[in-house]
Amino acid sequence: MSQPDPIEIAPADTTVVPRRVLPVSYSTPAYGGYAIRQRPPIVTAMGTIAVIVAVLSLLTSAICGVVALGMFVGSQMAAASRTLAASRAVVAQTTPPATIAGPAQIKAGPRGFNMQQRSVVMHVLESAQALSAGQQTQLEQLLARRGQDIMPFVSGNSPSPQLVRANLSDSGRIASYKGGERAAYYVIGTGKLEIYSDRAVFFPNTPGAPAIRIQNGIDPDDDLGGAASRANVNVAPTLPVSTYAIRPAATALTMIDAILSGGLAIYLLVVGILVLRQSPRSRGLQLAFAILKTPLAILCAFGWMWAISDSITSTSGGTITSPPGVAQTWFVIFLVIGLAYPLALLIALRMNRSAFTSV
Repeated sequence: MSQPDPIEIAPADTTVVPRRVLPVSYSTPAYGGYAIRQRPPIVTAMGTIAVIVAVLSLLTSAICGVVALGMFVGSQMAAASRTLAASRAVVAQTTPPATIAGPAQIKAGPRGFNMQQRSVVMHVLESAQALSAGQQTQLEQLLARRGQDIMPFVSGNSPSPQLVRANLSDSGRIASYKGGERAAYYVIGTGKLEIYSDRAVFFPNTPGAPAIRIQNGIDPDDDLGGAASRANVNVAPTLPVSTYAIRPAATALTMIDAILSGGLAIYLLVVGILVLRQSPRSRGLQLAFAILKTPLAILCAFGWMWAISDSITSTSGGTITSPPGVAQTWFVIFLVIGLAYPLALLIALRMNRSAFTSV
């Protein structure tokens, strides 16, 4: 019996024929309502810088606020100490005022000037800085008691006004500690004279040398009247008086700037985060910050210049009457620091407008 022929099976075609399919569109997920897109590098840089500047500005505002508060408290405490010193400087006198009034009743001490010496010295000093009647009396009493210790270069026989004037290097007014009174000061070669209406003080340049004081004609260390004078005149103890004072406008500006700058720093921090999240409002928010920060930085610079100037002037005892150069330097520093970022931000926003329109 014959076998049937084997059936040959053709190999299957393994070629894959591509088929046309419909395109599928994918949507980018959104977070917080803001779709994530490709962020321009300039936007990333501006957002990062905004966050960094906000943190630094917040710290700086806190430090400036503490310093401004300290200056305000110090000024108030100094004013209170001046008021207390003025109230305690009242002299209780049991003898008529005529006992210490009038040039004829002023007696020269062993180390004092005679009438001719006093007349020459007082004429030179008053030509540089005028004195009230009470201040003239205190100055003459001081020279009559201890003139030779204050101005040893003044001759007893023929005092020279030119020599006295040559030894006078500076003069001016000291900040008032009583209503309407401004004490006078004179800087001479041997030290500094401070003349008030109820006392006169000389501070020698010699290290360790004690100050020479006269209060209503009485030398607390060595008066001419001895125990008898002390029995007639009771002198209130002299309290150290602080001349530290800051003008109210400077205090107000520095404290207001610290508060507003702190608020703007928080605002900038939020804006920087919105820039990094590509908020469509980020450009307008940055522009608002730059506009608000610019006038605030100018007011801040003026406030700190006044505060530093007043601090230096008052602590120097009034010897510096014009705004010192250090205060003007700090004005420039505060102005540059305050305006650097807002101006740079305005320029960057203007030059990269398209980077934010695509956000």
